[in-house]
Amino acid sequence: MQIQSGWCAAFNLLQKSQKLLGSMALGKLTHSGTELFEIDGYDLSFVAGCSGWLACKLVPEPHNQKTYDLFIGEVVGAWSDTRVFNNGHWHFETADPAWHSLHCFAGGHYYATGEAMDSGGNNQENSA
Repeated sequence: MQIQSGWCAAFNLLQKSQKLLGSMALGKLTHSGTELFEIDGYDLSFVAGCSGWLACKLVPEPHNQKTYDLFIGEVVGAWSDTRVFNNGHWHFETADPAWHSLHCFAGGHYYATGEAMDSGGNNQENSA
């Protein structure tokens, strides 16, 4: 795979109802009728209805790219839906479960974000 140094990628934080989108390439997304949108200043397509979106620029690491198919990206833009993220924090515990983010593991197995748990420590200084 040859990737140019100016390469950018869009990462969409899928919600539970969008599980099937996770395995589709952009062309398949368009063909399937998935709603895509653009953000001014970014030559990327984003999936509508996600809980969050990231725009990333490639940080060239040829050894990692060639040996491990591992690509490191610098986040150059980030957005979220205020129904699940506001005041600097995710609020999945109060959002409709359909908005819980989806995490892909192996073999077509997925997990949705679960209930919130606090560490029990005093996190007041980190909660601003």
